[in-house]
Amino acid sequence: MADWAVFLLLGLLVPLIVNEIGEVAGWLAIRVLTWGARRLGSIQAAERYSEEWSADLERIPGKLTKLGYALSTVALSVPQLRRQFRRQRKKRERLASQHGVARGGANGLRPRSWDGLVGTARTTACLIEAKSGSRLALDALVADLVPITWHVARAQHLSRDTAEDVVQSVWLRLLRSWDGITDARELASWLITNTRKEARHAQSGDADGSSRIDDPSTGALVGEDLVRWYAFHSLPVRDQEILRLERVFEAGDLHVLAAALELSSDGFASAKKEALQALRALIDQVDLDKAP
Repeated sequence: MADWAVFLLLGLLVPLIVNEIGEVAGWLAIRVLTWGARRLGSIQAAERYSEEWSADLERIPGKLTKLGYALSTVALSVPQLRRQFRRQRKKRERLASQHGVARGGANGLRPRSWDGLVGTARTTACLIEAKSGSRLALDALVADLVPITWHVARAQHLSRDTAEDVVQSVWLRLLRSWDGITDARELASWLITNTRKEARHAQSGDADGSSRIDDPSTGALVGEDLVRWYAFHSLPVRDQEILRLERVFEAGDLHVLAAALELSSDGFASAKKEALQALRALIDQVDLDKAP
């Protein structure tokens, strides 16, 4: 092929390719970051970093620049975080062996009271051990239940930074007032109630609105993702809490969530159904051209 033909072909194709990549770059950046967060090996870490990276993405101008940020984050930050989490896990295992966890069993350590347990049984076992002074049990309790306080705080329309402050305050308060809490149901109810109170207190002291939930730019969330974002955050706080917390609890423990929300099991199922119907209706109503 003649040189002029190759030059002409490249001159036409390259701009077209760059333009097509630019159109989907914002959407692709979100998908890349979500995939990278899931590679961290922890549900809690995945939720935290996915939301954190998405918020950072909103502040980056240019669609291709966003994609470059996402790719570099996955290539550089994810491996580093995975190594960090592995070191922390090994450190916890060493601490377990140094603080009275006797040798024995297939893995060389005597099982702790919550090992092998899930849901409310695990939470109750960790609570009992933590109140007796076990730091390992407290770490397990925090890792398991921080998503509850996080989602309740975010459902109150708090920004990510303010929600983190609220979550920290609630857990510090729990350490000072958990003597009367005896099981998972009481603990879940206490966390939800006090996170709501702390979140409302944060809002009442917010004169400039800086504590309010972050607003996504159309460059970070596009198309259906942006529509769902606006629809979900237009739901009443109660509906947001139900849909957020339902994802955190095991299917067999939803009665505990229902009790914490002062609902019967049937009442919770009805409330969830109504929340989903309201969400679907809002998704159909969202007009991105008129969105704030």
